[in-house]
Amino acid sequence: MSVVLHITFDNPKNLDINEVFPITSLKIFDTVPGLQWKIWGLSDEKVLTGIYLFNSHKAAEAYLKEASPYLSNLGYENIKGVYYNVHTYLSRGTKGPIDAPANPAHEEQL
Repeated sequence: MSVVLHITFDNPKNLDINEVFPITSLKIFDTVPGLQWKIWGLSDEKVLTGIYLFNSHKAAEAYLKEASPYLSNLGYENIKGVYYNVHTYLSRGTKGPIDAPANPAHEEQL
């Protein structure tokens, strides 16, 4: 079952996300096991967010476990992740992009 992972974190140092994650660095997401897609966002309050679709809860948990210390080392704080099971029938009915293929890299390790 597909799982949405919603990560939020504070940006107290006002780091420029375009400098921290230049477009050339985004290829790394092609290697995240089970990741189907990611949406980046930020609010006016300097809270950054990532919304991810994974092909399993196990893949989403593994990603959050790896990403949290990485984000913390960059200077981000208050890192939180929430998991949501995807309601496939209703999501397809509203054209939710839930059928994107997952990254195959290292999937057997999950």
